[in-house]
Amino acid sequence: MEHTSKSLANLAVVCPVFNAVNFIPERLSIFRELVAAGAQLVFIDDLSTDGGFDTLATEFGGAENVELIRQCRNGGAGVARNAGFKSVDRPYTLFFDIDDRLDIEALVRAVSLAKDATADVQISSYYVEDDKGKRKCSPMAGDAGILREVRERFCDESFDISAFPKLLRLTNYPWNKIINTEFAREIDFRFGSTRVQNDVLAHWTVLLSARRITLFPETYITHLVSRDLDQITNDFGPNRLEMFDALEQVDAELLNDPVARSIGLKEFMVFKAKLIGWARTRMNPQFAGAFEDRAVQHVRGTRVSDLFLLLGENTGLAAQYSKAIMKRSL
Repeated sequence: MEHTSKSLANLAVVCPVFNAVNFIPERLSIFRELVAAGAQLVFIDDLSTDGGFDTLATEFGGAENVELIRQCRNGGAGVARNAGFKSVDRPYTLFFDIDDRLDIEALVRAVSLAKDATADVQISSYYVEDDKGKRKCSPMAGDAGILREVRERFCDESFDISAFPKLLRLTNYPWNKIINTEFAREIDFRFGSTRVQNDVLAHWTVLLSARRITLFPETYITHLVSRDLDQITNDFGPNRLEMFDALEQVDAELLNDPVARSIGLKEFMVFKAKLIGWARTRMNPQFAGAFEDRAVQHVRGTRVSDLFLLLGENTGLAAQYSKAIMKRSL
């Protein structure tokens, strides 16, 4: 499809790159379309060793509206995203992973609607596709049901997170959110520095602060998952224990605020119970014991007042946390 030079002029796409030589040739057509549509592209090389970033440099070096940033050390995707976000000069920002796919036509419509609604953040459904080509829509952790409930309740209207805090339970993906850049900078939006789940902090920061949230009724992103690929999603070794650091950072930095706590505490308890359960079933056997020890340590840090609050609203989940505090698994 041919795009006018301004159809995505309001969007910056931030894309970390680490040893992605197998994906880059297939994604060049997407990146060319984005450039043709006037989007700003920011690529951040996280000290790759496969030469893949050089392909991007050859293709886009010197191109208008394309930034090529090389990190001096490997800090992980979150650190790379933060570095790239500093270069953004467009009203809206999308964080994209190079091993995923974009539907540019749908993205054009999404950015237009986000601008018309003056949204702080616009959320869309997403596809997850496996290595056999089987595709599902928003299948993770009940996401499809949450998004359907939002659509039924608010239709195309903007809403405040306090009107539907359950949205916080969505899986913490960064690439199905179009974020108002000025708003993000006002709230100190950033990704965490953990190797895994660095997007937990970003997810909670932007949604807890958002006062104008909109839902895009289409899908522009396809997340590719394969057990054969070297993806962070497939890392269930010792790095996965950093998941607890990511959760504890949200609790320490965001939920100490009384207003944020009143909106998000119950949702956070649900969110992290689901995340811990998801990781537990996938841990490499030799690290399963360390994972259980860390999970119990994490949950035993739950405030008694939080447990009582949860007891009044969700007795089943409160019982789960109580068992974990008594050194049983969450």
